[in-house]
Amino acid sequence: MDVSGILKVVAESKRVDPSEEKQLNTSIGSGKAFQELLQKSKQDPEAFWNDVARLFPCSHAFALGLFIIPYFQVTLKSL
Repeated sequence: MDVSGILKVVAESKRVDPSEEKQLNTSIGSGKAFQELLQKSKQDPEAFWNDVARLFPCSHAFALGLFIIPYFQVTLKSL
């Protein structure tokens, strides 16, 4: 498979950031905050993904392993 065309496009591509106004309307708030978050993800991926997992309300169920199915069954029954 010839991938030279793809490699050429990648080599010639450039980064285009959204305007500051659009960046302010995102959940992260700025390009600088994004770059800091990206750097953290590269420096300590395990801590980064642990922080991400904490954003989800059911993430504690994953830590309990086998209890994830009963957790969702109880949640569904309460609906």
